[in-house]
Amino acid sequence: MTKNVIGYTSHPYRVPLAYLVDGGSKCWEVSEPITYVLTNGETIVIPKGFKTDLASVPKIFNSIINTFGDFIHGALVHDWIYVTDYKRDELGDYKGRLFADKEFLFWSKRFDSDQTKIYSMYYGIRLFGGKVFKRRFNNL
Repeated sequence: MTKNVIGYTSHPYRVPLAYLVDGGSKCWEVSEPITYVLTNGETIVIPKGFKTDLASVPKIFNSIINTFGDFIHGALVHDWIYVTDYKRDELGDYKGRLFADKEFLFWSKRFDSDQTKIYSMYYGIRLFGGKVFKRRFNNL
C-alpha cells in the first residue's frame, strides 16, 4: 500500500490526511486525530488511522463535483458518524442517518461557499446514502 501524506491548505484549518492506494482502491487515512464539536454540542475525535473515501461521487458526476474539496470536513464527519453508528441507537435509524447527513451539510457550508455544489451533494447523500447506512444490518 502506498501512502502520500498531504496537508489540505485551501483554508486556514488544515486536515491531516494520507492518500492510500492499494491496487485499484483508493482512500484517505487520517494521519493525526481531528476534533470536531458537532451541532448537538458533543465533541468527537476522528482518530488517527480512520479511513474514508471522503465523497462517493458517481463517475458520471466527477467532472462536476470533485471528490476532494472544501467540503472535506463535512465528508470526514459524515463518514465517521456512518461508520461508528454514532447516535444510531439513541436516535433510531432514520433520525441517526438524518443527523449524520445534516452534519455533512453544516460542516461543508462552513468551509465551502459553493452552495449549489454543497446542496447537490447533500441531496445526493439523502437519496443514496441509505444503502451505505443500512450496511450494518447486512453484515450481522
